[in-house]
Amino acid sequence: MARDTTELPFVSIGFPTRNRAHCLEQSLGSLLKQTYRNIEIIVSDNCSTDDTEAKVRTLAALDFRVCYIRQQNNIGGIANHEFVLKQAHGKYFMWASDDDYWMPDFVEKLVFLLEANKQYDVAMSHYYIRFLKDGTEVGRELRKHDFTWMSHQELFRYHFRGRKTPILFFGLYRTEFLKAILARPTPISYQGPHLFLCEVSLSGRAMSLSEPLHVRTQNTSSRIARHPTHPFALAEQKTFAMTHHMIKSFFWLLASPVIPFSRKILIFQPWFARLWKKKKKFLSEFKKFLRQLF
Repeated sequence: MARDTTELPFVSIGFPTRNRAHCLEQSLGSLLKQTYRNIEIIVSDNCSTDDTEAKVRTLAALDFRVCYIRQQNNIGGIANHEFVLKQAHGKYFMWASDDDYWMPDFVEKLVFLLEANKQYDVAMSHYYIRFLKDGTEVGRELRKHDFTWMSHQELFRYHFRGRKTPILFFGLYRTEFLKAILARPTPISYQGPHLFLCEVSLSGRAMSLSEPLHVRTQNTSSRIARHPTHPFALAEQKTFAMTHHMIKSFFWLLASPVIPFSRKILIFQPWFARLWKKKKKFLSEFKKFLRQLF
């Protein structure tokens, strides 16, 4: 007898996209093939100029779980990610990048992992990085992580360094938890979404699933080259990029309404340690600024 999937927790998948019609068969197609059926896929088309609208509307006509929304103007990638979260109705939520794809049991396994472990707020599987150069895959690498046993401070330090792919951004979240964090606008920093993940680290717990169920696409060109007008790329090009990030991160996290007061003390040691480690970088930023003046 077929299982009544309506009794399972409802999952919302936010799918912000722009001009990626050539990727939709693989990316959106893999989400529609998930073994976990009780989902909604919220596609927010950020004013695409290619065939995105026609392709998604065709899929939506065939599968009621696809909700297509077209933005009348380009609202930017950050606002588009925030938009799909606001539309979510599910107990759980995940962002889906329009050039990635997922194994059929990705959602199912993460839902049951969180259902069985109520003390955790987000879960993510191991994943593959698929490297693209000029649209051609040039390599693939398995990436592992072990968030499950990390303390709040260890997970905070992991993301505050900003050296790792921010894969937890694409995990499965408890929607209520995620909406509470993003009640404030997404913080802009040259380290991209890492500051958001720092807040996640200090306010919640993360689980790792030791199976590679997600394939993450990464272009070999820099973020600045690919998206020169993106707020994260613009922040990276500022004269005082590192200085601004350090100041921003300190006060942003201290002011967080979702990080418990008793846990905010965990911010100080990693923050001062990084401040000391990057002292030459701060000095070089001030020297560069002085050279521009004179």
